[in-house]
Order: sequence, then C-alpha cells, then structure tokens
Amino acid sequence: MNNIEFAKLNDKRLSHEARSLYLFYLRPMAERGLCLIDLPALSLAMETISLECPFIPTEKLITGLLNELNALGFIKKKEQSDTWQGCNVILPYFSADTTLLPQSPFAMSASWRPGSNFAQTCLMAGLHNADFTENELNAFVSYWAGRHELRNQHAWERAFALRLLKRRSAYISTGQNTPAATATAAKAANTAAGAAQKASVTAEKT
Repeated sequence: MNNIEFAKLNDKRLSHEARSLYLFYLRPMAERGLCLIDLPALSLAMETISLECPFIPTEKLITGLLNELNALGFIKKKEQSDTWQGCNVILPYFSADTTLLPQSPFAMSASWRPGSNFAQTCLMAGLHNADFTENELNAFVSYWAGRHELRNQHAWERAFALRLLKRRSAYISTGQNTPAATATAAKAANTAAGAAQKASVTAEKT
C-alpha cells in the first residue's frame, strides 16, 4: 500500500465495510491486472460468519459500498455506466505515481506487495498473466525476508514475476494447473454455488 492510499484510508467518512472491500478485494484484483466488477462474487467474498459481527452483504449493499469508494476517489469507472456490474474500473490512488514510494533499495519485509506496474513488469519478464495467489506471494516474501539483500520496488517485482514464470513453466511441463488458475476456478465455482443458493432461497420465499 502506498502512502497516498494509507492517508486516504484513514478518512473518517469511509466506512469499515468499504475499507475492507478496497483493501482485501479491489486492490488485490488491481495488483493482478483484474479490474472487472462482479457484484455476486464480491457479495460472496465479503460474507463472514463471525459469531460477534456476522456480515452477509447483498448486491445492493455492495453497490452502495462501491458508490462510497467512488465518491471518495478510490475507484472510478473507465466508461460511463448506470450499474457497477461488469464495469471495468481503475484505482486512482493505487495507480498514483508518487515520489513517496520507496525508490532506493530496501530489504524485503512481511508487508511488501507488488505495485500498480506489476502487470507491465510481468509482460517484460515474459509472463503474460499477472495473476498470483496469496500463498505464492507469501512464499516469495518469506524466502527473501530472511536474507539481507537490498533491491528497489521494480527489482523486487521483477524477481517475483520471474519466480512465477519459473513455477508456471514447471506446472505446464507436468500438465498441471497453476495455483492461480486453480484458485480462479474454485472462486468461480463458489460464486456460482452462492448465486444458486441465493436464488433457491428467494424462490422458496416467493
């Protein structure tokens, strides 16, 4: 997370739900070069079964949270549309070119994540899909966090891209799906199952 995002996320006008939607779902999507809004998927992803504070958002509520993020400048539609469903969006604060971001070499830390240029870095490294799983990111961070090597943000992103490329080449050579592809398929299946369950509940009520 860059310094602009950190400052904006402390805005008292931002609800905790909208903050969570941005931090845990929209921003990670942008890191992977994925900026297409899927209301059913977001509704299912935001659902929690906490004993203290359960949260079961409807698509209408997710739409409200997206409107809130849009009003505060966190997201913006690429094209004019009356609905968020199927919209391509940009994240201005995430994509902001700021001199406050670390440009000098730094050691790997547990909080490190790829920046807004990661998709382009992947292309330059020969990787055409910038998608990755949190397990892949955590494994990379854990490997380098115990060492004292210093690199700038671009160099770390290139190293991560090359690691993903090497792993995916190994999976392809053995005929296996990559972790990212498997996770995407599982997410799609869960979304479909959740949508079917909601439709069934609605039908029973009517």
